[in-house]
Amino acid sequence: MAAPSMIRESLRLSSPATRLSLRSGLAAAAAVAVSSLFDLGHGYWVILTVLIVTKANLGGTVLRSKERIIGTLLGAVIGLPMIFLLEGHTYALLVLLAIALAVYALIGQISYYILAATVTVQVFLLFGLMGADPASMLSERLLDTVLGTVLGTAFSLILLPDTARSRLRRKQADALEQFEAALAYLQERRRGASIDLARYRSIIAANQDNLSDCETLRQEAAHEPGQRLFLNQSGRINAQLKILHTEIISMAGPMRRLGDADLPRDLAASLDLLDEAVNRELACTVEALRTGNPGDLCGKAMAEASENVSAALERLRDTHEAPDRILLDAALHARRSNQVCEDLRTMRQFA
Repeated sequence: MAAPSMIRESLRLSSPATRLSLRSGLAAAAAVAVSSLFDLGHGYWVILTVLIVTKANLGGTVLRSKERIIGTLLGAVIGLPMIFLLEGHTYALLVLLAIALAVYALIGQISYYILAATVTVQVFLLFGLMGADPASMLSERLLDTVLGTVLGTAFSLILLPDTARSRLRRKQADALEQFEAALAYLQERRRGASIDLARYRSIIAANQDNLSDCETLRQEAAHEPGQRLFLNQSGRINAQLKILHTEIISMAGPMRRLGDADLPRDLAASLDLLDEAVNRELACTVEALRTGNPGDLCGKAMAEASENVSAALERLRDTHEAPDRILLDAALHARRSNQVCEDLRTMRQFA
C-alpha cells in the first residue's frame, strides 16, 4: 500500500488508531481542565493516568484501570510504612529507592500490577526524601489515579467506542487469513515451486503474533459487561486456532516431499482438488468470523475431493505405478487436510 493511501486509511474515523488518538487526546484535555479547575497539587498524575489507561478498546481500558488502581494501592501499602519508619534516615531511603528501581527494571514488565506498584513506591520514597507529608501525598496520589482512570474509562465508553469483542473477531479472522497465506505457500511447494524459507518463516512468525494478540484481546474482553457466552465461544476459537497452527506446520514435510517427486497425473490432479477444497473451507470460516454467516462456498467439495484422492491412491497401490513413499506422503497430506477442515467446521460453530 502506498504511503498516501496508508495515511488516508489511518485518518479515517473508522480507523482504530484515529479513534484511540481522539479518545486519548480529549480525555487528556479533560484531565487538564479538571486539574486546573480543582487546583490539584499533582495534576499531571491525572493526565499521565489518562494516557496510560486509555486503550484501543473498552475492555483494555477497564483492565488497565483496574491494574493501575490496585497497583497504586499496593505501592502505597508498601511505600508508606517505609517513610514513617525511616523518616530522616536519608541513606536508608536511598537504598530502598535503589532496590525499588532494580525491582522495576527486573520484573516490572511481567505485570502492570507490579509496574504500577514499584512506580508508586518510588514516588513515595522520592517525596519522602524531599520531606513531603505522607498523608497528603497518599490522598493526592490516590485521588489523581482514580480521576485519571474514571476519565479514561468514560471517554472509552462514550466517544467512538470500540470493544475488545469486535476487535477479537477481526483479529481471529486475520489469523485465519494468515493461515491461508501459509497454506498457499505450502501448496505452491507441493506443485514444485522453489523453497523460500524467509517468506515461510515470516508467515509463521505473523501467525504466532496473531495468536498472541487473540489471547490478549480475549483477556481484555473479559472486562466488558455481558460477555460470558462470547468468552466461552472465543476461547474455543482461540484453542482451535492454536491447533490449526500446529497442524499446518505439520503439513510442511509431506507437501515439500510431494513437490520434489514426480507424481502420476491423476494423483496430482486429485491433490489439486483437495487443496482447493481446503481453501474453500478456510474462506467459509473467515466469512463466518467476519460476518457471522459462513456463506455458501463449502458444500460437498471436501468430501468429493477426499474420495478422489482415496480412489487415486487405491489405483496406484494396485498398479504399483508410484513408490510407496509418494503414496504415504499423499495419504498423510489428505489425512491432515481432512483434519484441518474438521477443525475449521468446529470453529464455525462458535463464530
